[in-house]
Amino acid sequence: MWTAAGLRVSMQETFQKNASEEVRAMYRRHAMGNCLYRNRGDGKFEDVGQRSGTLTGRWAWSSDAWDFNHDGLPDLYIANGMISGPSAMT
Repeated sequence: MWTAAGLRVSMQETFQKNASEEVRAMYRRHAMGNCLYRNRGDGKFEDVGQRSGTLTGRWAWSSDAWDFNHDGLPDLYIANGMISGPSAMT
């Protein structure tokens, strides 16, 4: 999940200061947004989140890829959002 607060905190010098730079980089990566992995066909995957425009999906809950509009091309559907405000349930 992309989070401004997560980026702000994970970029501070004092954040996880006893951890290795590799661990600190993982924290920063998690706060930067979602991942979309493309199967390279050679047993490996590459993260194409930045290139595909799906990196900053905000509070993404789930995703699915399918031809939703039946045009012969795969579509990427991402459920995201945040529930806030008073509850309508009684």
